Amino acid sequence: IFNAMADALEWRLKAVGIPYVYHYLDFAVLVAPDSDECFQAVEKLHQTCSELGIPIAAHKSEGPATHITFLGIVIDTLAGELRLPAEKLDDICRLLAGWGDRKSCTRRELESLIGNLNHACKVIRPGRSFLRWMIDLLHQCRKTHHIRLNCNFRSDLQWWNAFAATWNGISYLVTNATLQ
Repeated sequence: IFNAMADALEWRLKAVGIPYVYHYLDFAVLVAPDSDECFQAVEKLHQTCSELGIPIAAHKSEGPATHITFLGIVIDTLAGELRLPAEKLDDICRLLAGWGDRKSCTRRELESLIGNLNHACKVIRPGRSFLRWMIDLLHQCRKTHHIRLNCNFRSDLQWWNAFAATWNGISYLVTNATLQ
């Protein structure tokens, strides 16, 4: 029900002239080509929410700004970058280091690893290809089964270790202008 309400609010905001609004549960981000349009969009957001009786948590509001953290990913429009915050990148490197010598794991541990790496894939575009064997291994197991880590899992893990050790956490935004 809650997500349906957020979907309805997003639809309403687009109807009142905010074309680039995106939400995930109760988190939303507005995007505009310049600061004036962004301020106007924020004003329309506040007005629409007020009319609909939807409270806005001021302590959770941020911007307008040229860089913002949304769902754990930094969006920097001036640099044209998406990036993982440094602490998240460090957490991923530590997490991966803990898997190097393991022979087996629980289902929950593997789900947690996949979840963390999948989140990083929002910025690390090629990373999703290197989760496939991990996900396949997870799907082969019963709920309470202890999982033996196979060579396919290790090849994905090896890629992640090599990539995370040398990557700076940055991915560039791709726009239509970039592609032309």
